[in-house]
This record gives sequence, C-alpha cells and structure tokens, in this order.
Amino acid sequence: MGMIPEVIFFDFDGVLANSDVFNLCGLELAATQLKLPFREQDFRSHFAGKRLRDGASSYLEMHGKIESLEVFLEEKYKFDSSYLDYCVPYPVATAITKLLSNHYKLILVSGSRRTLVDQFLDYYKLSNCFKDIVTGEDVVSGKPSPAPYIEAMKKAGVSNPDNSLAIEDSPAGILSAKSAGLRCLAVCQTHSATLLRGADSVIPSLAEVIYYLKLNNNSLPVDLESTNSATADDDQDEGLSSNQVEILQVSSLEDFPWPDSDPHSTLQPTRNICSEDIVIMRECAQASSLDISQFRKNARKQNWNIPKQILAILSHQKFQMNPAKAVREEPAWNRSVTLAISQNRPIELVYPQFCVIPNAPKRYTNIGPSAGEDCTIEFIKHVNDHVKQIYAPGIIMHALADASLYASAFQTHQTEVDTYFSELAGRIKELGASDIIQLHDYSDLLRQRCNPEYQILYYKIGQSVWAGPIESLLPNTDIPTLRRSVRCSINTRRFQLSHKEHLSLFGPLDQRDINHSLLSTIDQMTEIALREVITIRLACGEIDIASRLWPDAIRASCHKGQKNGRWPIGLKTYPEYYGSCKLLPYHGMPIINTNSKGKLKMTIEPEVKLRSRNDLVRVMSSSDEVYFYIHQDIHEKRFDGVQVHSKKGMRSTEMGELI
Repeated sequence: MGMIPEVIFFDFDGVLANSDVFNLCGLELAATQLKLPFREQDFRSHFAGKRLRDGASSYLEMHGKIESLEVFLEEKYKFDSSYLDYCVPYPVATAITKLLSNHYKLILVSGSRRTLVDQFLDYYKLSNCFKDIVTGEDVVSGKPSPAPYIEAMKKAGVSNPDNSLAIEDSPAGILSAKSAGLRCLAVCQTHSATLLRGADSVIPSLAEVIYYLKLNNNSLPVDLESTNSATADDDQDEGLSSNQVEILQVSSLEDFPWPDSDPHSTLQPTRNICSEDIVIMRECAQASSLDISQFRKNARKQNWNIPKQILAILSHQKFQMNPAKAVREEPAWNRSVTLAISQNRPIELVYPQFCVIPNAPKRYTNIGPSAGEDCTIEFIKHVNDHVKQIYAPGIIMHALADASLYASAFQTHQTEVDTYFSELAGRIKELGASDIIQLHDYSDLLRQRCNPEYQILYYKIGQSVWAGPIESLLPNTDIPTLRRSVRCSINTRRFQLSHKEHLSLFGPLDQRDINHSLLSTIDQMTEIALREVITIRLACGEIDIASRLWPDAIRASCHKGQKNGRWPIGLKTYPEYYGSCKLLPYHGMPIINTNSKGKLKMTIEPEVKLRSRNDLVRVMSSSDEVYFYIHQDIHEKRFDGVQVHSKKGMRSTEMGELI
C-alpha cells in the first residue's frame, strides 16, 4: 500500500454485517411464492455483492420469470421485519470500525436498502463512525458497476483514488472498486481466496485489517498500532482487547514470503547444541520483567492487598494479552487467590497448551519440542518468580497438552503425539520446572474422568456441527481465521510433497496452483479437520474439565478474548508473542535475533522461511532435531571457536562439509 489511506470505503454485507442467513431465508421465501427452486449457490451466483433488484433480475431471467420481478421483491421485503433477528456483526467488526473511525474518514458503500443499513448501524451504535453512506438507492447501476464507488468518492471529496482503500468481500464488489480506480483489500468472510484474486490483497477476515495496515505502512498512529502489540502499560484496555470475542492468532503459511528454490537443497551453517544455547533461550524467556520494587511502591499508593498484587502481576501486559483491569477484577479469580492464600498453598492456574502440528513447512522433521516449548516453560517459571516475591508459595500451572486431543483433526500419528508428550515432560524436568508445571494429557483426563459423558457429548455435538452452518455454533470465534489455521495444520508429511508442491498448495495466494491434483484433497481434509476441531472445542467447553478437577483454579488461555463469559489470563507463550510475533511455539521454529535495544529475543516463524538462509546457524538437539536458528552475528559473539558445518537436507546427520 505504501501510505496511510486518505479514506477507507467499507462494503456492508459480508464485511461488517453477517447477513447471509437473513438474505438466504428471505430469498428462499420469495422464490417459494413463485414456485421456483432456490439454493445457496443461487445466492452466490446472482445476489452476492449486488443490489437486490439486480440480483433478482439475474435470477428470474435464468428461470424465464423476469416479468415477476416486482412480486419477487415485494415478497422479499416482507422479510425485512426480521432483519435484526438474523443479521449480526462479524467478530470484532464493531470494535475495528470504531477504532478506525478515530484515525480515518470512513464511507459505507452498500448495495442494500438504506432502511436496513440504518437499522443495523443504529442498533450496534456505529452510525457516527461513517462520514457518509452510499446505498443501492443512490445510484442507477449497482455493483459490479463502478457507479457506487464513484458516487462515494464524490461525497468524500476524493480526487485521487490511489490515496484511498476499499474493503470488499465479493467478486462483484472488487470489480466495482477496481473499476473506479480504487485499491481493494478483500476479506475471505463469504468467498474463498481463489474467487477474490481480483483484489490487490486478501486477508482472512476483518479481524486482521489492522495487522494488514500496519504491515503495509510504518507510520500508523501509535494507539492504532498498539492493538496488535502488548505494552508495559498495566491498564492498557483498548477496543480490540475488550471485545467479547476470541481473537485467534495468525498462523497461516500464506502470510509469509517463501523461497523460490527448495530450502533443503541449499547448504546452511549447522552445529550441535551446547550449554550456552540454554542460557540464550533463558535470556529470551526473561526479556519481559517487572521492577518489583517500583511495583510495590505503586501497590502501596493504590492500597492493594496481597491478592490484588498477585492478580496485578498475573494480569500485567508484560505477561498476558487480555485487558489487565478486566482480568484483575474478575470476581472468580479474586476468590481463587484469596482461598489459596488462606490455605497457604500455591495459586493454581489451568492452561491448555502444547500441540503437534504435522504440516511440514512449519516444522519439517521435528516431532519433539524445540527451544520454543523450552521458552514457554521458562516463561512460566519467570512469571512464578515474580509472584513469589509477593507471595512465597507462588503458582502451580496445570498445563493441558492437547496434542492427542486434536490428533484426529490434524491426522497426527499417535507415535508422534506420544513422543512429543514424553519429550515435553522430560524438558519440564530437565529445566527444573516440575514443581511449577504439572503436565497433563488432555485426552487422558477426559478418558479417565469423563467417560462416557465426553463421548456422548462428542457425537451429539458432532451431529450438529456436520448438519449445518458452523458459524452459529461458535458465534464469538473468527471462523475464517480458524479455517486458515486448520488448513495449514493438517498432516502433509504423509504426502511427501516437494517444496514446489507445498508452495503451490500452502504458499502466498498469488503463487497457489488452483489446478493442482491435490488441491481438492487438501480442501476436503481442511473441512473435515475444521468440523472436528469445532466439535472437540464445543464438547470440551460443555465438559469444562478444569472446573471439575480444579474448581478453585484461575483459567489461562493462549488466545485473546473471553472464555465462558469470563476474562481468562491471556498468558503469553514467550515474551514476543502477540507483540512482534503471532505464532505459537509449535506452529513454527524459533529464531534468535536482537530487538531495537540490542537485547536477545525469540520469535517463531515457519521453518520454510529459515532452512535455506546463510545468515542463520541451524542448531541441532541431541535427538537430531532443530533446537533453534540463530543469527550469524549473535553466534559469532557468543560462540567463538565453536565448530560449524555446512549442511543441507533434512537432518544434521546428512552429508555436509566443515566451514
């Protein structure tokens, strides 16, 4: 994009408003009155992104019933009284709209009727966010004609369309915006990315628009940028964080540039792990720290008792992502801390974490943990060290490893799951965290404590998940982002794909091969995996094993947003998580770099980006798996005289040469 847009033009249906159910029901009723068939594909082909009159004309013309246009429209209008019963905002849409309206001129450009648009905006308190509105009634020709955007630019006083941006969700809307000379950002909320290729850029959902804006220019207002990065401010409770939705981290492979050639064919500096590597990993884990002496002074000023101080530490933005004040003031967590103190025992937390992601470009060969998981273990120890300075018993973290739980979705082989869990338990012990972190196999807990109740729920919920639209089952989850995450989590190792094939199937959208023989297989696996993931999540939510086994424990999550109506501790997995990096440790491989102040930091990136780089040294564990990648300049300073070999291929034992 290159600069901050002068004006952002928002489409309405499919971008802000999830009106699919409303439109499908109303159109089906109208078609039934004319004794015509109506399927979802008819909506996609004739109505999506267009004015109702234009879509109806196209649909009726196909059936040779164009003379019934006014009757059809009249029947559809009868359903308008149910509009707000069926039409809801997309996840985070209201928060993002309000946030962007503070920094940009927003214009709404919709093919819908003005009465419906006004109803929605008034009900969800968004009317003041838009400087002007153009609806289907304001122009002679609707989308895909450029007329709606030309009219909108006229109202906004835009002289140069290059300085503005349109956000669309449909091919018709994209064509309209592009024909008017605007740059267009498409969101995959109603159509697949393949159908949105006419846009300048494509993102999975409106939830990532701020990430997109930040990625494409470096001069965003500070408070706008801060919605995507945690700061040291203990009470930073911005709009996105306070929305009552679960905000999923970006974990798709298509968001990253890929090398053109096979990374395994390139020699890369490689060496074995040594004790200094553990020191480096610990430095990265301890990068976020509180000045406890200053913290105590502030606590005294605010007259905080010990429970309040403990929760202030656990909810601090250095350690977690959710609104600090909301977490700190959650009544259930205050009761948990007070009870633990009265019994002089550690404060218990429950944290679902640690999974196996068998998608090769993320982790080529690793089955066991890397320095990423080690950093999570050390980070939990680090948080505990802070709590112990206020309350000597500290914390106990019940880590629920869900690798086995989601193996059926991602088609992970059981031997890989068992190996990962066993080695993870070994790392907890070796890093001296056994008294702080109690590792549990989520599946084992369900089998031992909730059998057959979980199985009954699993099949009952599964029937609903497979029977119809999934969006209504998880209304507070960004489904498009979840789908993208699931797609690049399925097991591709079994296909033994080449680098070129992985790039064609999982790489950036403009490098995808829509004619690849395995594309339909991957898409089918994704849909099955997505519904399996949703079934498991819903069944586990109803079981709520944490409340059964640890009723007095505080809930923690690696995602932003509320859980079961409460604000959990959005515990980071490493200091940079949800700051400069949004991948969980097991969604990629660790890379050691330095921040702007020259201090060490660890981030997680897909291994496809790291394997062939000559400016990195690949560090191998004793089990011949990658521990982390480290920049050459850091390596030269910290490992003077350590022998390095140049290797290519999957593992360090493959042929190479000494350098």
